[in-house]
Amino acid sequence: MKITEIIHALAELNLKITSEELNAPTRETVLRIYSGFLELFLGLQVADLFRQPPHMLALETIHFPQLYEDTIPIIHLYSKIEHLMREIKVDKFTIVDLFQPQKKKFLYHLACLINFARFREDKLAFYNQLIDQHQELAQERDRAQSEFEKISKEYQRYKAQQKSDAPLIEQLKFENEEILTEIRTMSQRQATLQNENKQLKQSVHDVTEKYVRILMFFF
Repeated sequence: MKITEIIHALAELNLKITSEELNAPTRETVLRIYSGFLELFLGLQVADLFRQPPHMLALETIHFPQLYEDTIPIIHLYSKIEHLMREIKVDKFTIVDLFQPQKKKFLYHLACLINFARFREDKLAFYNQLIDQHQELAQERDRAQSEFEKISKEYQRYKAQQKSDAPLIEQLKFENEEILTEIRTMSQRQATLQNENKQLKQSVHDVTEKYVRILMFFF
């Protein structure tokens, strides 16, 4: 990876560095950049390493601790950076790379860290997409569950009402049967009356014809 590419990539990660610092890296430069990556990847505030255990506890157990006040925090910081390097599959990162950085190795380590940052960004985007999809599915599930519970309550009310109305329904069925029986009886009666009426009309017709014939006989 070219120096200009590294400068641009680090700027995108809010880590500023100059070409001069890359061409002639110093202890202060590499510590600042690596500390930035620790904060980016692990959320680790490097300043806290200089104020909190374990190095403060370690100083209490040795003679002349003032001689090691700067060294122990750096070693602690190195352990964090070295662990990060191993996690991203970078081998042969030693404490010399902090105290006596070399341009070639520094550029190589930066390229590895930048590539991992890009890989991490892609994975985070995919992961966030999955989270969004999961939240949408969860919301859809909640809506379906709510709708199911609503329908279930309606069904239970319907069943309860059906049970409550059962005696009335049976009574209505009985009354309906009585009405149907009465209708059938009336229909039969109507048919009988219609037949009797037809016979009566025929009788009247026959009598009328006989009467007409009698009249015609006399006149």
